[in-house]
Amino acid sequence: EVRISQPALTRMRAEVRRGARLRGPKIETGGLLLGQVNDACRCIWIDDVSGPPPDSLLSALHFDHGVEGVEELVAYHRNRSGRLTAFIGMWHSHPYGEAAPSPTDKIGMRILITPLANSPSRALIVIVGGDKATWSSWVNGGWPPDIFAQLVTRDVDNAPREAPPAPASHRTEA
Repeated sequence: EVRISQPALTRMRAEVRRGARLRGPKIETGGLLLGQVNDACRCIWIDDVSGPPPDSLLSALHFDHGVEGVEELVAYHRNRSGRLTAFIGMWHSHPYGEAAPSPTDKIGMRILITPLANSPSRALIVIVGGDKATWSSWVNGGWPPDIFAQLVTRDVDNAPREAPPAPASHRTEA
C-alpha cells in the first residue's frame, strides 16, 4: 500500500501549478519522493516531495529529472527526520493525460535502479494525471488526481540499462 501524506500531495499540486504559470499548463513536471518503505507492514509512506532540480528538462512530451542538489536535499530530510525519511523514488505529472507509465517511463524506471554505486535496489514511481475534468479539478484545489504508483525492484540479472529515448522534440522544447 502506498500512502501519500496530505502535505506531500499539496506540494505536488503546488509544483504543478507553479510549472503551469511558468512554462504552460501542458508541461510535465516532477521531483523526488521522500519517505520510507516499511516491509513489515507492506506499506510505503510518502512524507514529502520536491520539485524538479534546476538541471531538469521539462516539456509537454517528457520529464527528464536532473541531479543538481539532490544529494543535499536527501541528506537534509534524512537528518531533519532522525534518519526516518529517505529517498524512495520519483514522481512526475502527465497533465490532462493518463496516470500511467509511457514506454519511455517504463525504461526510465529500470534506469533508476541500475546497479551503480549508491543506486537503490528498488524505487517508487508515482505518476499523477487525469482527464481534463479530473486534472483541472485537482489543479484548482478540488479532488485528487488519478495516481499511478509502482515499486520497481532491480532485476536479478543486474545488466546495465540504456538511457530511455526522449522524444525528438523534447530537447528543443525543454
